[in-house]
Amino acid sequence: MRLEKVPDFNPTAIDIMRLEKVPHFNLNAIDIMRLKKVPHFNLTAIDIMRLEKIPRFNLIAIDIMRLEKITILT
Repeated sequence: MRLEKVPDFNPTAIDIMRLEKVPHFNLNAIDIMRLKKVPHFNLTAIDIMRLEKIPRFNLIAIDIMRLEKITILT
């Protein structure tokens, strides 16, 4: 199921921990664009740091730039 179909999606630390259990998890520019369509989407700097610990996780500069438009990265 795509995240865009989840109402009121809000990735918290607990959600990030769940993502760590997903094999070959990969969040790319297309995924970010889809997340932008999800109401109340919020991904903080702490979440980003946790995502970096996921094996094979790929978050490129383009994704970061788009994330900054979603929420303030502190």
